[in-house]
Amino acid sequence: MLTPTVTESPNHLEPTGADQVTDRGPELSRERRTRELDHRRADGIDVRLLWSQPGERVLLAVSDSNTGDAFSLEVEP
Repeated sequence: MLTPTVTESPNHLEPTGADQVTDRGPELSRERRTRELDHRRADGIDVRLLWSQPGERVLLAVSDSNTGDAFSLEVEP
């Protein structure tokens, strides 16, 4: 029996530009202190785990570059 091997290594990247999920407009300017904890991409779908310093919230942000759809969910403590 073969054991599957994991070939994907996690990327720990800081955002380098505007992001439709974290940069949603001037009303959220004080919440821009958001750090990306992890990021995965497959078939045009981006899934990000974000930590927002104000309020110490953790968010799961999903965006689909094929359809332009995006949403985020706050992760329960």
